[in-house]
Amino acid sequence: AVIVGSIAALSFLLWSKLLLKLHIDDPVETAAVHIGGGLWGIFALPIFRRTVGPDSDGDFTENAFFSIIYRISVGESWRGLLNSLCTAAVVMAWTAIFVALLFLVLKLISLLKVSQEEELRGIDLFQHGEPAYALRIYCAACGEQLQGKTIEQETVGVRTNFPNIVTDAEGAIVPIEYFNERNGSNAMKIKSINEENRV
Repeated sequence: AVIVGSIAALSFLLWSKLLLKLHIDDPVETAAVHIGGGLWGIFALPIFRRTVGPDSDGDFTENAFFSIIYRISVGESWRGLLNSLCTAAVVMAWTAIFVALLFLVLKLISLLKVSQEEELRGIDLFQHGEPAYALRIYCAACGEQLQGKTIEQETVGVRTNFPNIVTDAEGAIVPIEYFNERNGSNAMKIKSINEENRV
């Protein structure tokens, strides 16, 4: 159990790092848990299994079931591993097919993904009329709170410690590039709309 659990933990960590490297969004690492630990659990059974079962005479004996570790010379052990591989392949294929069909339907009815503005500003703002987190950005590096002002491109180049994210009017954190793209110019215009100097 210790060996199987340790390998499962390492498998989870490897899948977690791989998903991050591939830029796959999985905040709670569900995929890493189920792929890493789940797949290993399927393969671990025919490798480490050591149990008893009825033989041809109806008596219980350890020789009834084989594993690669304990009965490595017996062909049944390797057939068990092949069965596990087939099981994993069937489960992944079944899941991929039905998830793809579900995503296709959602895409056809425009429910698969929110708009860019909703994604940047936060879905809570659009669904519930208020942000999930009313945050304010404080520039610890430069020791001052963001002020409402127009910052030209060359100014940003000089102030290398200027934060690259700001808060909009509702307090949602958004990349500063979003405002640059929205304004359609090289100048990143940050306008104050209230006393708290939010964008």
